[in-house]
Amino acid sequence: MIIKKTTIKKILAYLFKMLISGGLIWYILTEVPIADIKSTLRDTHFLLYGIALVFSAFLMYLAALQFRVLNLPFKIDLTTFTIIKVNLITSFYSLFLPGYLAGGAVKWIKMQKYAKRPAELFITIILNRFIELGSLFIVGVIFMVPYLLDKDLYGALWILLALSVAIILMYCCAFSKRMLTIIESIVARMNFLPAFFRKKVDKLCIIVTNLHELPRSTHIHIVVNCLGRQLIGIGALLMIARSVHIPVLYGDIAWMRSVVIILGMLPISIGNLGVREASIVVMMEQFGVVPALALSYSFLILLMNVLFSFIGGVLDLIDKPQQGDN
Repeated sequence: MIIKKTTIKKILAYLFKMLISGGLIWYILTEVPIADIKSTLRDTHFLLYGIALVFSAFLMYLAALQFRVLNLPFKIDLTTFTIIKVNLITSFYSLFLPGYLAGGAVKWIKMQKYAKRPAELFITIILNRFIELGSLFIVGVIFMVPYLLDKDLYGALWILLALSVAIILMYCCAFSKRMLTIIESIVARMNFLPAFFRKKVDKLCIIVTNLHELPRSTHIHIVVNCLGRQLIGIGALLMIARSVHIPVLYGDIAWMRSVVIILGMLPISIGNLGVREASIVVMMEQFGVVPALALSYSFLILLMNVLFSFIGGVLDLIDKPQQGDN
């Protein structure tokens, strides 16, 4: 049996990311006494942790509503339950996949079982991810402003504000007919690109024109939904922090959440394991939180993710494949 070089590279890349995750966890646990972590977890206020789980479940419902709205211009009428189910299944596979894009690929494949519209689904998944990432970034920047001002980090503040404005402009451009025309003309002049690639871009541009039909009320719905989900997500992590007696404020939890999630999108670890723990410990130390408390907080977040991912794994297991599915 001959193994292709590309396969070997993928295996080595995956093993390297496993090494980073495992190495970070090993280093942290050697520096922080495990007995202290166990003691903190035993004192967890499980009512507050239960509230965090309820908040997270409600977030999934709101996320499904947004994705459903984005699909309506393409005449793809997915039920809210179907979207929640696919999102849970995606979260299950994301535990074992590196980076943010890999989870999007799984979602795209799974969605095609319920809507045989791969190009349209590709557009909505990319757009939905951009909106989620943009709102996460902007909310994080807003709550980070007091921290940056307190540390006299004015340069970083201006850069982050400029990036926030750029994200808002990019969102507006995504629904602009003029911008779409400019993109089409630029691609048409790139004769060095393969013909099949240019045809794919033309097809996607034609599909994107359906988004121009979205009324203003729908854009308001998307913005309110995104901001609401970010605020509720921060509330969920605040409940987890309070459950292990961490006194960090809502605003500080907000920007730390954005940093952790954005770092987790980088394809340098498996399921953000290790990177999440290390970043939380480092940031929490800025507020006088000892590493044992910070790690307990991080492990409870991991447990919450695993619980919902387990539900997704069960749903994927009992979901019968249709004829022709691979």
